[in-house]
Amino acid sequence: MNSMDEMIRQYVYPVARSAKFSRRGRRFQRVSDRGDSAILEISVQHVDPNRFVFDVICWIVPATRWSWLRRNETQVKIPDSSGAIATFLVIPPDEFAHAPNEEMPFRSRWAFDDGGIESCGQVLRRMIEVESIPCMVRLLDRVILLSELRNPESEILRLCGLNVCEILLRVDDGSVEEVEGLLAAGEEGGTFPKFLTWARERLAERVLPS
Repeated sequence: MNSMDEMIRQYVYPVARSAKFSRRGRRFQRVSDRGDSAILEISVQHVDPNRFVFDVICWIVPATRWSWLRRNETQVKIPDSSGAIATFLVIPPDEFAHAPNEEMPFRSRWAFDDGGIESCGQVLRRMIEVESIPCMVRLLDRVILLSELRNPESEILRLCGLNVCEILLRVDDGSVEEVEGLLAAGEEGGTFPKFLTWARERLAERVLPS
C-alpha cells in the first residue's frame, strides 16, 4: 500500500463509513432513498516526483440525470461523477496546498510527502467530517440542491444549464403544471429536444392511471 492509499485508509475511510458512504477504491458514495448519489472522490495528480498530490472533489448525481444519460443501456450501472449536475472542491489550507500561490484550479490541489501523512490526513479528515460530507448529505435533498443551483453566489458549481437542472430536480415531484412550464421554457430556450421528450415521458408516467 502506498502512502496515498494509507492516508485514505486511515483518515478518509473512517469518516466516510460513519456517514454511510460506501467505498470503491478512492471513491466514496452515499445513495439516498430515491437513488440520488453524493460522491467524494480522491483524484491523484502525477505532477510532483517528491510529493503526493491530489484533489478532493465532491459530486451530486441525481437519479434522474443518471436515468437520462443511461436511457439506452440495458445494463444497470452504478452512478458516477459523469452524471453530476453539481460539484465543489475541498480546498486545502496553505500548508497542505501543492501550489498555495496559484490561481484555481491549481490552488485546489493537496500535497504531502512521506513524512506528512499524519498531519495532512488529520486536517483533511476534519474538513470532510465537519464541512464537506454534511454539505453533500444536505444536497441530496433536491429542494435544497435546487436552491443552491439557483443562487448565483453559491460556492456549489452547476454543471448543467439551470433549466435542465430545474427539470431534473422537479420532474418526479413538482406539480404537473410547474414541470410543463419548465418544459415549455426549455423549448423556447433551445434545450436539447431529446431531453425534453424524455422528461415528458417521465412526467407522463406519474399521471397515467395505474
